[in-house]
Amino acid sequence: GRFAQVSGMTYVYDPSAPAGSRIVSVKVGGEDLDLNKTYKLATNDYILGGGDGYSALGGGRMLIDAANGNLMANDVIDYVLKNGGVTASVEGRIKTVGN
Repeated sequence: GRFAQVSGMTYVYDPSAPAGSRIVSVKVGGEDLDLNKTYKLATNDYILGGGDGYSALGGGRMLIDAANGNLMANDVIDYVLKNGGVTASVEGRIKTVGN
């Protein structure tokens, strides 16, 4: 828990730094994070509800609920059946410094 898996962004963190100060840098779409900009993100209802300590996302709004969207697990199954599998690789979206 508490280790965000991301897409479309990268971040560098220092696990030896105190909690709340571990993020060293963040890039969104290859550009430095702009603290004056509003970003949109997609997540699941668990994280939206503050799960894993992500209370900052508690004010978010659910756009697609269970009654109006697909179950993600079913979408993954459909993708694998259609495409014959997934090749996993380390993409470098999350990097560690310090230690």
